[in-house]
Amino acid sequence: MTFALTIAPPRAMAQLCHDLPDLEAHHHPAKHKHAHGAGQRSETSAATAATAATATSAAADGPRAEAHGLGLALGLRTEAATAAIERRPISYQGTSLRVDLHLRRFHLRAQGSWYRLRDTLETTYGPGDLMVAAMWTAVQRPRWRVGLALPVGAPLGDDQEHLGMGHWMVMPGVFAAAQLGRQLTASAGVAYHRALGNGHHNHGMGPYVNPMTAEELSFAGRAGVRAAPTLQLIAETAVAVPLDGDARAILGAGFTLQHGQMSVSVLAQAGALRAPFTARGVADLAYAF
Repeated sequence: MTFALTIAPPRAMAQLCHDLPDLEAHHHPAKHKHAHGAGQRSETSAATAATAATATSAAADGPRAEAHGLGLALGLRTEAATAAIERRPISYQGTSLRVDLHLRRFHLRAQGSWYRLRDTLETTYGPGDLMVAAMWTAVQRPRWRVGLALPVGAPLGDDQEHLGMGHWMVMPGVFAAAQLGRQLTASAGVAYHRALGNGHHNHGMGPYVNPMTAEELSFAGRAGVRAAPTLQLIAETAVAVPLDGDARAILGAGFTLQHGQMSVSVLAQAGALRAPFTARGVADLAYAF
């Protein structure tokens, strides 16, 4: 049995809903032999999985446990964003902590966040909604994999302060990831978001932090190019389509640096279509052993 502890970089993309998971299919350059000398485990950087299309792909994230191993991972992320809500400028900063457990093709994840939200009227501090996801890689081959995921959002954030949805959310979906060459990886995910109960945001988009509507479809795509043995360049996009509203889209680009067991990820994102933020930056640290 092999244990892995990783503080992994989130490919935070979606604030269309929640964060876009990393769908990389390649194995990280840093690999280690199994405790008994058989097999290797991937130390691909993981992403925040809480979302939508994209959270569904969290099972494609690393670090993944070996075929017969158990993996434990921790993730730490910081983010900062600016936005204009009803022509009123706002900004927020957040810190997120996540815990991952991998067992063969199964992956469980929990993520909690704390935010500072500032608008022209006041500054608010508090937790965001708690996100928990269960994921399963249904088909896994040397160069590609496909799986299912069920993220659930618990209403921990205060919806009156625009930090939470105010109700439970379920976001089932599917993901796929592939290694297209020695240097290129690609991945995609699609999910269906549905509100449970009668929260305050059931008939509109909310909250200011990681917003969703009560019912929508989300799509995400990601491409990575290994520019150097320890450097990968990343491009992402995410789209959310409410069943009773206007579509939203964002674009993002960044890089991941790997040094031995440690990796650092930096991403810059911008709203492309009715996005809930103008610009957002994300930094994340990863460590595996």
